[in-house]
Amino acid sequence: MVVHKNTVTYFRCGHCIALSNILRWILLVGLFITACTQADKIIPTLTGNIPIHAPSVANAGSAIEVMVGPVNVANGTPIGLVMVGVHGPKVYNTVFQDGQAYFKIPPSDTYQPGYVALIVASQEARGETSIIVFLPRRSNVGRDIFIADYSK
Repeated sequence: MVVHKNTVTYFRCGHCIALSNILRWILLVGLFITACTQADKIIPTLTGNIPIHAPSVANAGSAIEVMVGPVNVANGTPIGLVMVGVHGPKVYNTVFQDGQAYFKIPPSDTYQPGYVALIVASQEARGETSIIVFLPRRSNVGRDIFIADYSK
C-alpha cells in the first residue's frame, strides 16, 4: 500500500487475487458443511427414578427376568441390580441398550422362598421393586394312597 497526497493505492498481484478467491471458497464450503451437519444429541445424566419391571410373584428355583427402562440414556451406560433375599445380597451388572437393560436372575439364586427386594442404580438414578418367591405347588396326581385292611 502506498499513500501519496491523500490518495490510497493498493498493489495486488494476480496470484494474491487467485489465492484470496480460493480461501474465500474454502471458507464458504466449510461453512456450508458445518451448517448441514447435525450436532450430537446431548444426553443428560440419568437422575430420579428408574422404571423397573419384574413379576410380583415367582416360583422358587425358577429364573426371573427383570427389565429396566425405557429411559433416555446413552448405549453402554452401566447399571447394577442388587437382589436382597433370605440369604443376603446378590449383585448383577449389565449395560443399557436402546434405553433398556435386561437382567436374568438364575434359578440357583431363587431357590429359597420368601420376600426379595430388587434395587437398581445407574449414575444418579435409582429404582426398586419386590418379588414374593413361593414354593411351586405340588399336584395330588401321582401320590400313593394306602388303604388299611383290617379284615385279617
